[in-house]
Order: sequence, then C-alpha cells, then structure tokens
Amino acid sequence: MHLPIQFPILAAVTSLAFASPADAAIVYVNAAQNLPLAAQDGTSWATAYQQLYDALTEEPGTNDFWIATGVYKPTPTNDRTQRFLLNQSQKVYGGFLPGATTLAERDPAAHPTILSGDVGVPGVSTDNSFQVLQIQNAGASLDGLIIEDSNSFGTVGGSGGGIKIVGASAFSLDDCVVRRCVHSGRGGAIGLVASNGFFRNCSFEQNSAGNAGGAIDVQSTTARFANCRFVGNVGESGGGLFLLGGLSVTVQNCVFSGNAATAGFGGGIDMSSGPVTITGCTFANNTASNAGGGLRISFANASNQITNCLFAGNTAPLLPQISATAGSPILHNGFSNAPFAGTGNVVVAAEFVDANGADNVIGTADDDLHLKATSGAIDHGCGTLLSADVCDLDGDSNVAEPLPVDIDGQPRLTDDFAANTGLGGQPFLDFGAHEFNRPYRVICVNGDVNGGNDDGSSWDNAFKRLQDAILFAMTTPQTKPVELWVAQGTYLPTDGNDRSVSFAPQGNLTVLGGFKGNESLRSQRSPSTFPTILSGAIGNSGFADNSFHVVRFAGDNVFEETILDGFFITDGNASGNGNDEFGGGMLVSGIARPTVRNCRFIGNHAGAGGGGLAVVDSGSGPVTFNCYLAGNSAARGGAIYLASGSDHTTIVNATIAGNEADQTGGLFAADRGTLVSVLNTIFFENVDAESESDATHLLAANGAIVKLGYSALPCAGSTVSGDHLIALPPRFKDLPGDDGIIGTLDDLLLLGEGSPCIDAGGLSFATASVPQDVIDVDEDGDFLELHALDSDETARIVDDASMPNADPDLAIDIGADEANFTDAGPANPADLNDDGHVNGADLAILLGSWGGYNQAFDLNGDCTVSGADLAVLLGGWTG
Repeated sequence: MHLPIQFPILAAVTSLAFASPADAAIVYVNAAQNLPLAAQDGTSWATAYQQLYDALTEEPGTNDFWIATGVYKPTPTNDRTQRFLLNQSQKVYGGFLPGATTLAERDPAAHPTILSGDVGVPGVSTDNSFQVLQIQNAGASLDGLIIEDSNSFGTVGGSGGGIKIVGASAFSLDDCVVRRCVHSGRGGAIGLVASNGFFRNCSFEQNSAGNAGGAIDVQSTTARFANCRFVGNVGESGGGLFLLGGLSVTVQNCVFSGNAATAGFGGGIDMSSGPVTITGCTFANNTASNAGGGLRISFANASNQITNCLFAGNTAPLLPQISATAGSPILHNGFSNAPFAGTGNVVVAAEFVDANGADNVIGTADDDLHLKATSGAIDHGCGTLLSADVCDLDGDSNVAEPLPVDIDGQPRLTDDFAANTGLGGQPFLDFGAHEFNRPYRVICVNGDVNGGNDDGSSWDNAFKRLQDAILFAMTTPQTKPVELWVAQGTYLPTDGNDRSVSFAPQGNLTVLGGFKGNESLRSQRSPSTFPTILSGAIGNSGFADNSFHVVRFAGDNVFEETILDGFFITDGNASGNGNDEFGGGMLVSGIARPTVRNCRFIGNHAGAGGGGLAVVDSGSGPVTFNCYLAGNSAARGGAIYLASGSDHTTIVNATIAGNEADQTGGLFAADRGTLVSVLNTIFFENVDAESESDATHLLAANGAIVKLGYSALPCAGSTVSGDHLIALPPRFKDLPGDDGIIGTLDDLLLLGEGSPCIDAGGLSFATASVPQDVIDVDEDGDFLELHALDSDETARIVDDASMPNADPDLAIDIGADEANFTDAGPANPADLNDDGHVNGADLAILLGSWGGYNQAFDLNGDCTVSGADLAVLLGGWTG
C-alpha cells in the first residue's frame, strides 16, 4: 500500500515547490459512475465524475483528483490528437476503491487506475492516441497511475509518447507505470523538456522511440530519478534514458534491464551533458548496436559521477558495459567481466535471482535482479560515496542524509554476514539497486572457538555452548527469524548430569549443523564432511546415565518453521518412566510439529519404543526429510515409534537400516488414531526378534495407519502394503563404511550403480510429498522449487537416463542420498559383489547365505536364499 510522502523545498538543489493550497478541493472520479453528466459534480464518490477529461475540464483549479480503479481515455471519440492536460498544480492520485476516505487506503497494484491511449479499435495500436497526457507550465503530480498505449508512429519530431512534460516548474511522478508507449521522435514513454521534477518508484516498460530515449528523453532539465525500473525499452540511442543539453540529473537505486539502443549507443543510458550522478544502479542485459551496452558518456564533465553500480550481461560490439570519454569519474562499480578503468572498479559475479523472470524473457516486468546470497556484489561497494537522499525516499524531510533505502525500500547500508570487501569508511554497501537483505539473522556456535565474546555475532565471537545459543535466540527479541550455524564438534545438552535436559528449540528458529566454522554462506556447509554431533553422553563413561532424549520438541510453540538440519543425534538412552522411556534420540510430544532434515539418528536406545525417534500425543509429529536412522534399539520400533494417536508424522526420503527391537526394528505405529505417511524410504537390515518378514521393517498395530509409497522393503508384501514398493535389496555402495558396522559415524549412504532405488521415488503419495525449498538451502533465490539437496548437500534430483522413472513427473531416488549416476543402467542383480561379473565369487556368497533369512543377498524378494535365488544367479552368469 502506498503512503504519501511530503517533499520539502530543496533550496540547495533546485527551487522546486510542492505544496498545494491548503484549501485545495478533492475531486472524485469513478469509471463505474452511472449518473447523468449533469448530476456529476465530483464532490463525493456518490457524485463522482465518470470521466477524467470531464473532471479536468470542469474543475481546472489546483485540485486533488482521486481516481477510482478503472480505465480512462482522453476522449470519448477516436480522435488521436486528444490528450489529458494538466496545466496547474493539480495532484492526481490513482488506486482507490470508491468509498475511500484517506490516501492511505489506496492500493495501486491491487486496484489499478489506467490512463489509456487505446481510443480506436481495441487492441489495435496503429489508431491509438498520439499522446496520453501532457504536463505544461505547472507543478503537477501523478501518483499511483498506469499510463499506457500511446502511438505517434509516423508523426514528425517532438518527444513524449505517454507523457510530455514541458516547462513544468515542479512536477513529480510517484508509483506510476508507463508502458507500451511509442513516439516517432524521442522519449517513447516520456519527453521531459526544460522542467524540474522527480520520478520516484516508477516503472517504464516496453516503450519505444523512433529516435533516442526509448523510455525517457531528458533535455535542459533538472530531474531526479530514484527507485525506478527501466525494462525492455527501445530507441536508436539511449534505450532507457537519453540525457541531452544543460542538465542536472541524479539517478539513484534504479534498474535498467533488457533495454536496447538499436542504431547507436547506450542500451541503458546515453548521456551527453551534465552534471549527472548515477549511483547504486543495476545495468543488466542491455544492448547497443555500437558501443556502451550498459552506459555511454559522450561529454566529459568532471562533475559527473558513476558510483556503486552493477554492470552485468550488457552487450555491444564495442565496450559492452561502459563507453565513456575521459574526464567523468567512474568509481567503485562492479562488472561481470573486464572492469572499466578507475579506482575501485572490480569484477564480481552478479548472481541475480532470476534475470529473465518466470517468462524466461529478458526485458519484461518480471525480471528479478535481486542478489542471491552468493553474489559477489554484496558488501563490495563504497558506502562513503553514497549520494544524498535528494528525493527524500524515507519521507523524513532530510535530503542531505545518505540514501537510506534501496529500490525496495529496505535499508540501503546493510552489513551482511559476508565478509566486507568494499572500500572506504563503510565498505559494506552492495553494488546495484538492490541491497541484499538476508531474510534471517545468523548466530554462530563453535565449541572449539578460541577467544571472542561468546555472543554468536560471528565465527570469531561464536557461542561455545549450543544450549546458550538456543536460549539466547528464544528469549531475546529478534527482528528476523534466527538461524543458528553450528560448527563441527560434539555438543551436550548439559554440562551436568541431569538426564532430563535435552536440546529443545522452539518458535521460528532454524538450527543448522555441518559447518567447518568459517563459512559466510549456508550453502558452503557439509554435514557429512564436518559432522556436528548432538550427544546424550552426559554422565560417566557408561551408557546407563545418558540423557533420556538428546532432542525434545514439545508444545504448540514448535511448528514447521522450527527446523533442525544437518546433525548426528546419538547416545540417547530413554530408560526412565512415562515419556522418558520413549525417543532416546528425539521425542516429539504435545502437538509439536517440527521440521527435521538431513539428520542421522545413530546408536540411541529406548526402553519402551523409538530408540531413534518417538512421537506421542494427538496432533504431534515431525516432517522429516533426508534422514538416516541406524543402529538404534528399543522394545518396539528400534528406529521409530509412533503412538497415542499422533497423526502428523511425515517421513520422506529416509534410510532406515540396521536397527533392532523385540518387535519391529524399523518403524512401529502402535494404536488407533496414529497416522504416518512414508514416501521414498529405504528399510534395510532391520532386526526383529519375533519375525523374519517385512514386519521387521514396518508394522501398523491395533488400527494404526501407515500410508506407504515409492519405498524399498526387502520382502515387501507379506504384511505390508503400499504403492510402488520394491522388494529387492537396495544395493548400497558401502553402507557400513570402513568399520563394517551399520549405525556408526562412517556409514556411507551412497547407492551403488544400478540400484533398483535409483529414479524409483515419487513426488508425492497420500499425505507425503517432497518438500519445497522454503528457506532456500542452496541459496539460489528460489524458494518455490523442490528441496534441492540430499543428505550429503549434493543435488537431490539427478536423473539417470538409463533407469526408468517410477514417477513421470520427477526422477528422484529412494533413500536419504541421491546417486549421481546419469547413465549407469540397471545392475545385474546376480552380481552380489559388484565387480561387474557373475561368477564363482558370487556363487560362494549365495551359498554362504543358503537357507537363511537374508535381506542383502536375496535375489527374488522373498528374503530366503534358496533354489529360486540360485536360478536367478545362474541365469545371469557371465563367467
């Protein structure tokens, strides 16, 4: 919603006066009015004028015009010469719904007010108005309007297709869009001649000029452009802006994207006079047929200044970024390739979020030139060269202060967590129009840090205890969501021996492990390389006095935005009473619904249920993704136990292996009302003292419901049902790791070549689905894509073209880790030692397992090694 800004007289800069008479009347205009013209007097919404041209004719004084959403044309006929005319200090506001009583109630984006030149045949541009609007010899202002579809093609000379501004002593355009306007001469959108004024928060899109200034032609003028977008405009020179004659021009926080100079210079801007100040602007993917794809300066003026701009992807046969004569200071700018000569001009990787937008077309309104977190433009500028806030963008009447905000209205000088690489006294300004504003606050934790002040503000000042960091994040008021970045090492819930103490994050808090302890980007971490261990081993050297639960989520202040990601969770021992005999690694209760990703639950125990993870209480349950549960034990549900009507657990892309229990080593759902959805999950080598069937992996007892799809369970089908299930061994590359034991820190989750789990997963099943990347884990700026990384922080979705896709909409593997094969092809199932041959060595392995219940070397999916498996081996014999 737009809030009006009052602008003071800028005596030191220009003699502009913005104040209207105190008794200026409000004239109401509403395209939906159905009263006869004689009854329209504009004194209220009820008696509003239906047409703006009537309002301007009948009310010619210095009035404020409030215009309701709708389309307004300058004439009721098809007379192309007619245009709206403002020749006094009128203020025209759009974006209203009828009935509004204050300017603050407007919303121009939601309720567009359009001044259209489409006066002829609708949708045919050749008979449109030569010009939509003219401001002449007046201090008029436009606010919250769309001006569109003029066409003077074929006429001679002049400038200004959408709007012509001539001799205006103090005009302003705020929150306006000028689009699809054409002029045969200069200034497809606007012709600005001998005038003084401001353009703030405006967009100029797909305008064109037969000569220069595809968007705006500026001549002999004092003008200020702040927070404006020039997108997809075309002219012979100066695709975006053409600056000519005696000028005093400032361009701040503006974006020039996909503009073109088709027969000359300066795809973004062509300037031949001054003084001109261009600061904090982004020039991206503009083109020129001669030189200066981004910017051309043809007149040397020592008062010109080009600073803290970002040039990327601009093209021209000569000097693609900037073409300039000597003498204009071009200082402290970022370039995607060879920088312009001058102090502080450097090469940076721009890394825009989406430079061609959702439509994949450069030079349209959806081009997104915000910086990714990986951009080299962040904290690389020179803050001491930030120009004054001559447009008073923050409305505080201080026009001498440095620019306080960027093009989005966010703080302009934001010192990001990334290292400062700029120059000057404030070396953390970002190049370009968008200041990167990390959407979360980083708090660092490193148990091995030396020195520092233990406040988490940087790696050097990291918290030493994770519990202290969690407490600080949860009890200190925060202006943004908090991320705890936790360095490798082992962290205990308590320094004492109180077994009831657990790690217990709550609220909008993300806790991330896997950092080495020097990263500036989340995407640089690697949980498998830099293991961050949450351990319950708090007591003496034995296991008996370990924590009941290493992690505990409880209560209604734990929800999907409470995230635990990238940890080894180990040595929990739930050997107490009540809830303290469930969930040695993690207990979820009391309608808590956390998100748990990329975690490994290893070597935990519970006396009753859920050695790795237990969920109790109706309404509770985690969403888990890319997790590994191995080597855990319990009476029931060695890995996972669900009970007490818990009905919100979702398990996606898990690997559950080598767990053991008296009943069901894998996942045990205990009673009626309990519900769990399982998708893309591997169950393997889980041990059940009571059975040798798929019930050792998964059991739904006493009316509990397990919704299972696109998963792998050796022996699947005897007691477990689901959709797209695989009964064959998953064929890991080396799951036990170097020590040969499943459920230890060195386990490798990699699938071997030709594993039946490759590309065998699905996008969704029942209530489970592959989650979106809601916190942008790979920091590519895309929050809507599917979660991009697997448990090893490598690509989560890799299509092996030689393997069939179980789900035609998504080639994703089953399990916590994605295989990186792209053309491996299916393996010979009889190649039991993965040496590429089926021979005596494989026969020896098979015979060594003969007659027993076997999940690794069973070749026909019945989990018993017998003559049927021998037949499969001999059928694949290669010698």
